Amino acid sequence: MKDANRRLSKLDIALLFLVYYLALKKLFRVQSVTKVTLIGVVVAIIASLKPAPRRQPSSSKVVHLYKHYPIVGGIGWIRKTITECPVQLQLWEARKLNYQPAEVCLLGGTRDMYIFDKRDLEYVLRDNWRNFTKNVNGTQGFLDYFFEVLGRGIFAVDGDEWQAHRKTASYMFSNTALNEKMESSFSRHGEMLVQLLKKRQGDKINVQEVMQALTFDTISDVAFGMDPGAVESVLNHGKRIDFLVRFDRVQQNITLRFYMPAPVWRFLRLINVGFESEIAEDSKKLREYVQQIIDKRKAELADASSSSHASSKSDLLSLYIDTANKHPADKAHLKNDDYLSDMILNFQIAGRDTTSCTLTNLFLELANCPRAVQELRQEFDRVLGSDRHVSMDNIKDLRYACAVFNEVLRLHPPVLIDGRVCNEDSTLPSGVTVPKNTFVWIPNSAIGRDPKRWANPDAFLPERWLEGLGPQDAVRRVDEYLHPVFWGGPRVCIGKDAARLEVIVIAKCLLQEFDLVLADANNLRVAPAPVQFYEDGLFGYFKPREQGVSA
Repeated sequence: MKDANRRLSKLDIALLFLVYYLALKKLFRVQSVTKVTLIGVVVAIIASLKPAPRRQPSSSKVVHLYKHYPIVGGIGWIRKTITECPVQLQLWEARKLNYQPAEVCLLGGTRDMYIFDKRDLEYVLRDNWRNFTKNVNGTQGFLDYFFEVLGRGIFAVDGDEWQAHRKTASYMFSNTALNEKMESSFSRHGEMLVQLLKKRQGDKINVQEVMQALTFDTISDVAFGMDPGAVESVLNHGKRIDFLVRFDRVQQNITLRFYMPAPVWRFLRLINVGFESEIAEDSKKLREYVQQIIDKRKAELADASSSSHASSKSDLLSLYIDTANKHPADKAHLKNDDYLSDMILNFQIAGRDTTSCTLTNLFLELANCPRAVQELRQEFDRVLGSDRHVSMDNIKDLRYACAVFNEVLRLHPPVLIDGRVCNEDSTLPSGVTVPKNTFVWIPNSAIGRDPKRWANPDAFLPERWLEGLGPQDAVRRVDEYLHPVFWGGPRVCIGKDAARLEVIVIAKCLLQEFDLVLADANNLRVAPAPVQFYEDGLFGYFKPREQGVSA
């Protein structure tokens, strides 16, 4: 790559801008780019864009996978990310790099760095985590890119604001009533799903769509005490409720912002065209939906208070409002409408999207592994019998089920890639220099299939999590620095135990009643979005379980 910084010929320049123009057309989501829009984008680029940063020298231990051009930087990365499957691209890049730190510098002054070394992960996630934040100067970063959905919620902010969120959320998740509600909600919705699927036996089902609807119903119950009936709408009426359609679309559209220089999408947002107009409309409708729920719950709690009857509701929304009412001096902000709306949407993404992705891939793997299905059924029967439900107390005894959960996360981490912004120049333990304002990314999909970490990395082998353990030993958890699917350090996911519980509860409910047979020719291309959903879904048949026969 000795000629990576050579001068561009006129042909090079013409081809580069042709590629960028075609990319913009695709991202605009329109058949043609109007002259006004195109002129505006050109003006924005000329007036606002910084040239790509100069790449670091090879002596800095950083690998440069894409050719670096003056001004536009690694424009080949843009073409790849638009045209390739995100998961396959990430795996290809990691293997091409031999899992060495890599850097891509882009038009707009953006520098992206990808890290794989466990020492570096530990440094970013724990040892120097305050230097690697969601945002720089409180605004530039995730708060800017995801503001319409995340607002100033726990997943978008840093510093004192994040610590206040975390302290409150930790208190809520330690509430016994909330844990009991999660256990009962997951079991109840799992049993409801079984009854609905019995009416559709033999029908071709979009498993991904059903799991998305299921986790939306459960998180709605847990987060704000209501059942929107999303599963019933999908299975009985063949229709996804409007909230889910908009929720998925707005996340996919926001992801497109990462594929272009920030001044460009900000300009598109200003003039409200293309995918930015969809973001504006969808986020408005989502917030209106959530606000109706908040208004209704506040009225219900006020009525209960005025009639001297204690509220029996234990959902998150009620707990937040109740805490604010009991501690008006220092907790009044907990019932602010914007605060509650941000809280609900943040937990919707965390509790609905990631868990439905894990459930979808759980059944994808189990449908191809009869041995694992048989072992799970035997364990459920042995540990729980026919009547007991999975709970926070007995889940540790379901060792094989926990191993299956870990293995699905290894192969299919819900969040394809996650990252932070470096606030001040830093040097990683591997010797890599990270300049200030660099986006540092952790490619979870590639890390989960790193042959240096895992034997036979592409195979579904739950037994790997039980190796070397005694019969009474608890299953090893996923090392948050070896493979940070739940992130790690102080910002480790607060709902990881709830996710594990829900996945195993639903697995028990369905495996006791059905065999899942995948439909032919499923397209497993992943859509560009924060969470790994398949573009066309995952289709299969829930057939009555053949009793007495190995699955």
